[in-house]
Amino acid sequence: MLKLFRRKNIAVKALLFVIVFLVGGAMLVYLVPGAGGCGSLTDPQGMVAQIGDRALTQAEVQQDFQRFLAQVGTQSPVFRSLILDQLIQDLISRQAATYEAQRLGLQVTPEELAARLRGFSWVYPGGEFVGMDVYGQLVQQQFRMSVPQFEEQLRQQLLQAKLLQWVTAGVTVAPAEVEREYRRQNETVQVGYVLFRPEEYARRLQPDPEAVRAYFEEHQEQYLMPERRAVRVVAVDYDTLGRRVPVSREELEDYYQRHQQDYHLPERAKIRRILLLRSEAEEGEEALRQQAGEFLEQVRAGRNFAELARQHSDDPTSREEGGEVGWVRRGQTVPELEQVLFSLSPGDPAVLVETSYGFEIVQVLDYQREHVRSLEEMRGEIEPIVKMEKVRRLAREQARQIVAGVRGGQSLEEAAQAQGWEVRDSALFERNEAVGSFGPDSGFQEAAFRLSADSAGQADAPVSEPVSVPPGYAVLQLKEVQPARPATFEEVRGSVLAAFREEHGREQAREAAHELAAQAAEQGGLSAPAGQMGLEVKTTDPFSRDDFLADLGAARDIAPVAFSLEPGEVSPALPVGQAWVVFQVVEHTEADLSQLTEEEREGLRDALLQQKRLLVWSVFQESLKKRLRAQGKLEINQAAIDQMVGSS
Repeated sequence: MLKLFRRKNIAVKALLFVIVFLVGGAMLVYLVPGAGGCGSLTDPQGMVAQIGDRALTQAEVQQDFQRFLAQVGTQSPVFRSLILDQLIQDLISRQAATYEAQRLGLQVTPEELAARLRGFSWVYPGGEFVGMDVYGQLVQQQFRMSVPQFEEQLRQQLLQAKLLQWVTAGVTVAPAEVEREYRRQNETVQVGYVLFRPEEYARRLQPDPEAVRAYFEEHQEQYLMPERRAVRVVAVDYDTLGRRVPVSREELEDYYQRHQQDYHLPERAKIRRILLLRSEAEEGEEALRQQAGEFLEQVRAGRNFAELARQHSDDPTSREEGGEVGWVRRGQTVPELEQVLFSLSPGDPAVLVETSYGFEIVQVLDYQREHVRSLEEMRGEIEPIVKMEKVRRLAREQARQIVAGVRGGQSLEEAAQAQGWEVRDSALFERNEAVGSFGPDSGFQEAAFRLSADSAGQADAPVSEPVSVPPGYAVLQLKEVQPARPATFEEVRGSVLAAFREEHGREQAREAAHELAAQAAEQGGLSAPAGQMGLEVKTTDPFSRDDFLADLGAARDIAPVAFSLEPGEVSPALPVGQAWVVFQVVEHTEADLSQLTEEEREGLRDALLQQKRLLVWSVFQESLKKRLRAQGKLEINQAAIDQMVGSS
């Protein structure tokens, strides 16, 4: 079964389970299933899937996806598409599992939910509930959910955990499986090897010019000179426009009034603290209180607060900053601490506060009343924003006016001059080639290649719509088209030579590896034939199947052969990445079962059990979805999924 589990398709499903079910359960980043939504399965903007009477909508998936990205970062477009597709499939599987759990009569009692909540130290620090207000604030800050949503999410996870337990209850691991896995992990082999790198053979090649030319003629269809275009362009750039555009007091005032709520500063105190967390042992309570009192006396006696915090505070975030927490607003901390903080003034002596989770020596460093920052206070921040908004708006409008002027009968020069800009000519460029300051991914090239080739060079040639480019906006008119054509040998000589070397380098490396393997098999060893061929034999350290080897890469690429040979036996020529290798086993060490401790045995058993459970769960989920689809209980809107994944 473990062998089956390692197959790619099963491993991918298990990976999804681990990423989304386990990580999702720990971090609670997924959206709470709702009671359905609008739309239909035929509407790509509506439902992604229908499971029983429960609809999974695009809006839910997108909110879920944004929560996930907030945890892992935005990542590359390819990664985002992959994760979104996996997330959608997992959400469908999760909803199908919930449907099946409910059909089987599985339930989560209020007592079970309460017990799960008590397992969160941030909800019950020191065993004491933080209070509904703080609880709600923490849930909103950490998970962007309301308390009912959070608890419903938790209930769904507990329900699916019950179904998982029901499905995998019969899965066991035999002692022989544990021992077999121990042997697999701890068996090692050491080899002497010769590595044949194609690039080394390619570097030594001195190809005959006629052979390179013949290679070009054999592969001539691969060498094309793509279509190239040159355009006349008007660039309405932000920097130049910014030097022309002033910002008035009225514009600043208008922006300030529209965003005044953003400049509201709540009442807040800047504090530093020494935190001593309460342990679960009741007998340590009085000792902790006494220690906190001693620290308070030391601070009041003149002991350096920052030094004491770095040495003794249990808050890892502020400890390195000498206990400085920064600004704290009302509602951000527990009531008993908040009451003390906002009764102190800057410079007051430090005080000791007992909270539900421990003791804190706190001191207020600064205080600000609730107020709205004035326009003069905010001018330095507001003015660049207002100016950039104005510049972007004017740039877009001026680019549109240039387009309208040309379409109204003006030449490109006349329309550009009317807005205070000039026309420039670009050099010839390919579709995927960067063009000056317009960049490789600006859409500039696509706009140029959308213009009709028949219009090239005409005085009244049409212009593009305004194109957003890094410097601002551009309006393009086609000047010249150089059609795609077969390349001449001289134009691509360098590429042809590189391809010739690469292909022949690979072939020579392969031939040399097979020659050495044949000689080694004939002579019964690797060293002598390698020496005769002027090749270096290197020796690895002993390695297991899961190790990574400096020259050879992942050991799994050669492990099937290496672990099947006896010491002294030589391998055939084997590919490793782009290279080839021939090796001889120096030492083959079996795992010593007498070294298998009970702790290791239990750890291996748990790991194997988890693997087998994941496999069973994955197979169950797929079978469940097939059954529900056959029964008409599960419908999937593949068009909506393709649209979402394609646009992520």
